[in-house]
Amino acid sequence: RIRVWTLRVVGHAVASNSSRAERIDLSGAGYTDQELRSLFEELQHNHTVTSLDLSNNNLTDQTLRPLATLIPRHKTLARLVLRGSGVSSLLHVEIDRLLLLRNLERAKEALAENSPDLVRLTILQDADISDEEILELAPFFEKNTHVAEILLNGSKQLTQHGIS
Repeated sequence: RIRVWTLRVVGHAVASNSSRAERIDLSGAGYTDQELRSLFEELQHNHTVTSLDLSNNNLTDQTLRPLATLIPRHKTLARLVLRGSGVSSLLHVEIDRLLLLRNLERAKEALAENSPDLVRLTILQDADISDEEILELAPFFEKNTHVAEILLNGSKQLTQHGIS
């Protein structure tokens, strides 16, 4: 009963674009495809969720495939955790790559704005950035005067490429 109630509350928050639904952690609850399908549908119209942890649930590629197609056009989703969720390694890699590309675009947009509020930039955790992708960011960093810290957790260092 608690599981069903929890999903209803989370689903309502996602559907209403509540600021309380920025980070959703449903890890380890053993949810199935059928239980999470409506939540995934609500995400298509959501603009507040930045992080979704579905690790250690009982999901399949069939249900998670729509999430993969949602990533390029979702404005805020930057992190999706799927460890132990039942997703195939092939789809997991595809989703990680889609998130990386979307987050690189967000980074370029944020750097181009040169906002004094942007002093720390996290592009994507647990992803591997290619040399070419790092170099694509160089012109944006050269024009930005406020970023003091760049986190590429698990990735190559920008300083290796002359970007500091």
